[in-house]
Amino acid sequence: MSTQALAPARPVDLFKATFEALQADFPHWLKLAGATLLLGVILGVPSRLIGPTISAIALPLLTVPLFAGLIMLVRNALERQAFDLPKLFSAFTNTPVLINLLIIAVPSVIFGVLQVLIIKSGIMILMLPLLIVLIAYAFVSMMAIQRVIFAGRDGVTALKESVPAVIQNIVPFLVFLALAFVVLCLGMLALVIGLLFAAPLVYGVVIRMHDEIFGRSAALSMPPAAPPPPFVAG
Repeated sequence: MSTQALAPARPVDLFKATFEALQADFPHWLKLAGATLLLGVILGVPSRLIGPTISAIALPLLTVPLFAGLIMLVRNALERQAFDLPKLFSAFTNTPVLINLLIIAVPSVIFGVLQVLIIKSGIMILMLPLLIVLIAYAFVSMMAIQRVIFAGRDGVTALKESVPAVIQNIVPFLVFLALAFVVLCLGMLALVIGLLFAAPLVYGVVIRMHDEIFGRSAALSMPPAAPPPPFVAG
């Protein structure tokens, strides 16, 4: 399928538009921050119970479906829809969607195994190329997750569509990465609580990038148009 090549600086505009959209409905943004906190607790508890080694391998199988739920919640906010916390867990109640999301998580599991093997072998020089691959796949998975939950693609097709889309837009994605890093760092400086607000902002930009790359160009920040006034005969 054909995809759109974004301008290198396009993520700058998308961050600004997403910030303005979330700021315009701050109570909804506050609820998203609460959902982000809940997500952090859910993912943090297993990592403490099973340890970092097993977490690096197994946690993606839990993370990807939950991130899909968070993306759906953020899209609701951008489209001025009601906040619906159960959507955070909706992937676990839809078996076909869950299976396709787990397909997207499989490469992350493999990368987790490689990470453990590199650490145990002590060949730390291999961590740099693995880190580059991890970042590249993070871009791919962010797009692929949305191809599954918004476009109805199966996991394999979602990945096949997302890889060339990311390659085509690698510069905008790198700009996005730099901006996301700054935003998340600022969130940490804001007593860490700012991270809870920064994460929905970052995911809002991810949603907008997906829509522009794959052709869904609706202006998410705009409320529905008001109906025309009734015609009154003179």
